[in-house]
Amino acid sequence: MGSRSVSRFWLDIEQLDGDSKHYTGVLTLEEVPEKTWSNWDKDSWIIRSRRFKPYFVVNGQQRLTTVIILLMAILELERPAHLNFTPRDDVRRKYIFDSKPEDASRSYILGYAKDNPSHEFLNTRIFLEPSEVHAPEEQTIYTKNLAGARDYFKTKIENLKDTEVESLFTKVTQQLVFNAYEISSETDGFVTFETMNNRGKLLSTLEQLKNRLIFLSSKLPAPVGREATLRENINDAWKSAYHFLGKNEHRQLDYDFFCEPISRTTT
Repeated sequence: MGSRSVSRFWLDIEQLDGDSKHYTGVLTLEEVPEKTWSNWDKDSWIIRSRRFKPYFVVNGQQRLTTVIILLMAILELERPAHLNFTPRDDVRRKYIFDSKPEDASRSYILGYAKDNPSHEFLNTRIFLEPSEVHAPEEQTIYTKNLAGARDYFKTKIENLKDTEVESLFTKVTQQLVFNAYEISSETDGFVTFETMNNRGKLLSTLEQLKNRLIFLSSKLPAPVGREATLRENINDAWKSAYHFLGKNEHRQLDYDFFCEPISRTTT
């Protein structure tokens, strides 16, 4: 979600006319098994009661996050009072989070795993919810990109007329087209991701390295019951490396430059 990606997304939105649609790419999803989501203390209630299907986003997370950040910028603007005759609280419940009437805890439509450094940042700085851990804010390249996207969209919409805000809301919620592809439970999501690209964009060097290591780990023999251990270790090491890339405030790394894809040639 570098600055160039955000500005291109905004340009795509601006160029939508009338009832035209904008194809935003493929979403690759993997259904979350019940044994996993039943342990999600803040989400299991809404999954059971409303018969929802939770999914892991294998590919397309950044695009979904960009859309959500723009929606939050519209909600923060606090005008007009209704968005196309829909109360803002109803919009927030549909696209951002829902909660039990008697409980202040939130079940978010889109979120990150709690051990992801972006989880707390997304909830507190983007969704504007109170912190649950009250720990010092962790910064990574990705959290800085989240903040950058938020500030970019807020600047773009702050001077829009109410009718223009409503038109923007319509575009974001009704005129973006995703092609959703669900991988089977037997398919390794990481191996699937290794072969995919985003609207023709090559995977970055960093993405290729991580997913190549995970692919190779699937080819190695492992003791019974510990098949996923090496894969988990790779993911943990990746999260640590990615986390520390954004630590040095005096040497800011530009995501679009740092994560440029390597060139590919064929012979």
